[in-house]
Parts: sequence; C-alpha cells; structure tokens
Amino acid sequence: DEAYRAGLSSRLQPCLHDDVLPSADFLNVCIKLYFAKFQPIFPIVHAPSFRPSSENALLLLSICSLGALFVGSAGAAARGRGIFKKLNKAILASWEVYIYRGGREALAMAQAVALGQTFGMLSGNPNDLLMTESFHGTIIAWARQAGMFQIKDSLLDANHLDSDEELETAWRSWSQVEETVRVLAALHIHDSEFAAIFHHEPLLRHEPGRLPRCCIDELFVASTAAQWQTMIRSLHCSTPSSEPQHRASVGMTAMSNSYAFMNAYVLLSGLNAAIQEARCATLNEAMIGDFRYRLTTWYEAYFPSIRYSSRDPHSLIVLWHEAFMSLYVCFDLLERVIGREGSSMKDGDIARIRSWVAALEGQRCVVHAMLIHKRLQALPISAEPAIHVPKALFSAGLVLYCYAKFRSTEAPHGDVDIPELRSSDVGRVSAQISVEPPTASLRQFDPSTLYNITDLLRRQGHWELSRRFASIL
Repeated sequence: DEAYRAGLSSRLQPCLHDDVLPSADFLNVCIKLYFAKFQPIFPIVHAPSFRPSSENALLLLSICSLGALFVGSAGAAARGRGIFKKLNKAILASWEVYIYRGGREALAMAQAVALGQTFGMLSGNPNDLLMTESFHGTIIAWARQAGMFQIKDSLLDANHLDSDEELETAWRSWSQVEETVRVLAALHIHDSEFAAIFHHEPLLRHEPGRLPRCCIDELFVASTAAQWQTMIRSLHCSTPSSEPQHRASVGMTAMSNSYAFMNAYVLLSGLNAAIQEARCATLNEAMIGDFRYRLTTWYEAYFPSIRYSSRDPHSLIVLWHEAFMSLYVCFDLLERVIGREGSSMKDGDIARIRSWVAALEGQRCVVHAMLIHKRLQALPISAEPAIHVPKALFSAGLVLYCYAKFRSTEAPHGDVDIPELRSSDVGRVSAQISVEPPTASLRQFDPSTLYNITDLLRRQGHWELSRRFASIL
C-alpha cells in the first residue's frame, strides 16, 4: 500500500543532518573577520552598504568561507572549505536563474564566484586550484552574459549629481556599478595569476583601454551618502592625476595623497599577463625592451604612493619585481628543473638553465628576487599579505635556488647593469636600508637567503598556499 511505499522511499533517502552550515555565531565571526582582514587587500564588496539579504545569500556564504580562514584554527579552516565546496555546487546548479534575474542578484553571484576563485587559489589544495582554473572561463562567460563587461567606469553617471534629492538611492545605485567594475578587475587579476601559475595565455585581453576603471579608495569606503557626495564634488574640482595619461578619467583623478589601488593592481597584473602571453609565442629582445619601458612607466606613475612598505600594504612593488623576473626567466623551465614532472631532468633543460645562470638575465633575475625578499621582510607580522604574495615569494625562492645550484664557481659577483632599477628610485630606496644597494652588485647574494624565504612563507599570513610553497622549497 501507499504507507509501505512511503516507508521504502524514506529508507532510500540519505539521512540528512543539519550540518550544512555552522552556527549563526560562527558565521557572524567569519563575516567580521572578512571585512577586517580580507576586504582591505581585495576590496570588491562595498562594505558601507552591504547588508545580508536573500539577494546576496551566495555572496554572504562566500564571505564566510574566506572569513573562516582568519579564525586561526584548523577546524575553522575546514568549515570554511566545506562552505566553499557546497557553495560551488549550489552555484553550478542554479547559475542561470541568477543570470536571468540580472541586477543585484547577478552581481552578488559574480562577487561570490570571484571570492570563491580567490579561496581556491589560496587554499593550497591542488584540487581546489584546478577546479577554479577550469571554471575561470565559465565565470567570464557568465559575466559577459550579464552585461558586466559593458561597464567600465562607475562615475560616468555620477558626474551629473546636481541636487541632494534621493541621495541615498543614488549612492546605492553607484555602489552597485562600482562593485561591478571591481568584480571585472578581480577577474582580470585572477586571469593574470592563472596564466602565470599554469604557464598559458590569459583568457582576457589586458590592454589598458579595455581595463575597468575603479574609483579612488577613499570614495569606495565613504561610510555615508553625504560623505560620498562631498568626495564626488571634490573630485570634480581636483587637479589632474599623476596616473598615466592613457588612464586619465574622472574616476581615476587623484586627491591629495590618494590613488586608486585597484587600478594600479589591474594595470600591473595586465602587464604580467601580457608577458605570459608573449612567452607562449616568441619573447624577443625588442619585446623585452618594450615591457621594461611599460613596467618602468607604471612604477614612475605610482611610485609616490607606494615608495615604502608602510605605504604599500598591497605589496604592488613585489608584483612589479615578479613581473621583471617573468621577463628574464621562464618559470615553466625552473619548475621542471626542480622536479615538477619527475626527478629526472632532460639534458636540454639543464643546458638552458646553466646558460640562463651564466647570462645577464639570470643575474638581473636574482637581484629582483632579493628585492622581493627584502620588501616582504619589512611587512609587519600582523599585516595580511596580498593574494599574489605567496606565489611571488615562492618564485623568488625558485630563482635563488636554481641560481645557487647551477652557477659555476667562476660566476661573476661584480656590478650588474639593470636598466629598470637604474632609471627608477628602487635602488636608492634600497640603499637607505642596506649597507650596499643590491641594484649595484651580486656580492650580497647568499644561498642561505633561500632558508629565510622558506621561513617567511611558513609564517606569513593565513593562506595555506604559503605553507605548501614552503614545503616545496
């Protein structure tokens, strides 16, 4: 009968426990830690206007998964990964619903996915990394379907605020557009990171004219609509920015001691992506010279804002040095040499690595690696490193290891000609904190620096990826 059938049906169903999500108290702690620790280094959520709702439920869960990493216990991190895995399945099962609804819900889903990608990149789990890289193109397609790539600048419509009427509505409407711009910026940054990690061409085009233009940092963190309006009016009256002319717009105009961190980040990541694309084709001397010029131009534009470590909490100079290392060496080769594909090395790879060590490019690369180490040594232990820092520090360690292992006893230790350091202020700043500027000589090179880098990776931040890189070194 039907009662017996219902009993059979219930026996076939798995026994469900209410353990899909942790307690509300735990989730609240995760949310607070996210905005205190992660939001400053990757600001794609407009914190002043963020309120949990049915529309942004997926985003809230993604925030909790990242916030769990900052609790400081293995159990909390495991809960965060559990949320991350369940959230991925939920998004894959219902993404078309959010895309078709559009508006706030589509944006919240895109933000949730962008944060989920970040979690997968930093978790240190190879399966998480492979999954996020595999779905990266899918996420870009979703953003295109939702019309997000048509938005480039959130301040184009805000330029015409003539009255205080419905100011709160205007502020929230602007914040939604700015969040869209920042999601696009995050996708470009991730695209560059994936290209570098997996040694392939980027999926997005990273020409400056195509990149999203984020507003200045102070405007994004304005806590009220009135503060936001005051800053908008100040922007219209401010002097032209020191940022590159091809990027000049109202949204990037700098106020006193202000700059758009995300713009600097996206531009530099774009240069890194372009280097990866060139490596997949033919990277010749003319292209290297062009990339050197573009990287130096970036540095000169943003140098006043990030001169010292205390003024560069996002470690953009570290990414700048990493870009030059990518210009001077093929990291795919270095990874093969240290055993990524097995303990046996091909004769061709050994010959290439010995040639690189003896060449000027190898010496330049070592200097950039030492400057990355020096810069990150100055990072306070309480500071949360930016998402590119673990890979950059590991890359520096990889360069130093290969240089120490394969250099000959007759390797030069004298002056090294490094045009990008000679033409910038990096060398002079380094000289202020060092007896001898590393831009001038390799005499400072010490293989024991590799152990210091390993220790720094093991102690720095909450990303398990850092610990995994430390174990490899």
